[in-house]
Amino acid sequence: MRRLPAGRRPRLLLRAALAGLLLLLTGGLAACAGTHAAAARPGVSPADAIRNDVLRRLPAAAASVAAVWGAAAQRPVEVVVTPGPGSAGAGEPPGGSPGRPAGDVAAAFTGGPRPRLAINSAAWSTLSPIGRDVVLRHELTHLATGGASGADRNLPDWLVEGAAEWTAWRSEGWADARVAPELTRLVRAHRQPLSLASSGDLSPGASDAAAAYSSAWLAVREIVRRGSASGLVRLVRALEQHPGPVTGAALDSSLRAATGDTLAEVVRRWQLAVRRLA
Repeated sequence: MRRLPAGRRPRLLLRAALAGLLLLLTGGLAACAGTHAAAARPGVSPADAIRNDVLRRLPAAAASVAAVWGAAAQRPVEVVVTPGPGSAGAGEPPGGSPGRPAGDVAAAFTGGPRPRLAINSAAWSTLSPIGRDVVLRHELTHLATGGASGADRNLPDWLVEGAAEWTAWRSEGWADARVAPELTRLVRAHRQPLSLASSGDLSPGASDAAAAYSSAWLAVREIVRRGSASGLVRLVRALEQHPGPVTGAALDSSLRAATGDTLAEVVRRWQLAVRRLA
């Protein structure tokens, strides 16, 4: 994932990271049948209908994220609706990242008077109500953590994205294989990851990025299971203060202090969780 200077760092759900979820969150499931486009009333443009849908969902999404990460999740955000595939980045202030994958759903930006949430109208319209809420909780988590200030730029990407995914999914109660279908397919094909997801694994062009996001989610979930949600928050907040890139030794030390866990033990439990998807 591309790293940008503080105040210009977007956090988004990448096309590949959502590809496996779309079958579950859109009309592929009987419970979510059909297309879930925001219906425009007479005299209301499709873009305004989507903006209104986002604004209607934001308070509940913000409250869910704030329950973990604090009141920063409930700051006012500007919602910008962009016209279609590859355009979520169009809501970014000048000087930010120039391009986006074709299937971006949302992207969070900072650097202006208030955080900005850009919504790809074409992608948003394919998501079920649950899918939309998950996207918003993911992006608001980035704004509630170091994504708003650039403080998370030195953290491992698996921890940054895994924390956002865990926060986004924590209230849904779905089985692991349902949350992580792409990773489940890799495991059942005997292609499971052997190490925590790297920046390259989570990048837009990575062939198994969706599985990498799910892998990061599982790793963070194991941290929470042993050390609680408050332990995860303590860990991230402590690492945000780290003066440079977080090494394995620094991560292990912070894990011990925040949760009583060790990196080796987190990896061991994560590997077991991955294998249980088979």
